[in-house]
Amino acid sequence: MLTSKQNAFITNYIKFGDANRAAILAGYPERSAKSKGSQLRKQFQSEIKARTELKMMDGAQMALDTLLKLAEQSTSDTVKLAAAKDILDRSGYQAVQRVEQTHIEQSSTADLERELKVLLGEEEAPAEVPITLDS
Repeated sequence: MLTSKQNAFITNYIKFGDANRAAILAGYPERSAKSKGSQLRKQFQSEIKARTELKMMDGAQMALDTLLKLAEQSTSDTVKLAAAKDILDRSGYQAVQRVEQTHIEQSSTADLERELKVLLGEEEAPAEVPITLDS
């Protein structure tokens, strides 16, 4: 069971992210707030994490409502598009990321013509020219 000071520390730590400040606001003496804040942060790490996650979940609906409002009502097409993309991304419908790969062959025209003839079966491959066929 948490004391009122410990509860106040956790609430203020989540709000401000500063253990020293949270300890002072919770009512611990200023002269020992730094060490007490550090101790309490470690001691109640799991409670801090649980409350932070709950706070994030509570804010998620507001964030979604804001994005929907921007996508529907913004006067800027850029803002509408960014909001729509963000909504889709967070829904698991991310756009396919396309990466174009190019390979530049460092062969002369004569070498390429010779390789083509070998591939077409018009010539036999010379021993010094390795040819690989991808299947």
